[in-house]
Amino acid sequence: MTDKLPPNLLVLFAPRPALRWVPPSDHAPEERKTATIGGLADFLPQLEEYKKTDQYVATESWLQRKDRIKLEKKQAQEKLLKDGPVSCKGDPLCFDYPLIFSPTSGHFLSWLFNFANFTSL
Repeated sequence: MTDKLPPNLLVLFAPRPALRWVPPSDHAPEERKTATIGGLADFLPQLEEYKKTDQYVATESWLQRKDRIKLEKKQAQEKLLKDGPVSCKGDPLCFDYPLIFSPTSGHFLSWLFNFANFTSL
């Protein structure tokens, strides 16, 4: 079918010249020196030593953490119901709610200076 095309279109279907041969950049397979491949049996002595020296320390899972936090909240509520609220009479640094930071920490003092606009204590 392509022989019936005009010469200007036949040029488009002409075969390309062959690619020139270039020697491979890699070594020949018989000249290669690769590492010997062993099985898992080579690692068994190392695995046995690891088993002897490894000390497993279990960590808390997210479910255990969730249960622990629930229990701590429940215990705090029971303690609050049993003991009642904290008495703050006579203590100017005591609040009715528990502080995240202690009154002697730098965070508390910076909060106090910002809150009360003190320049020095």
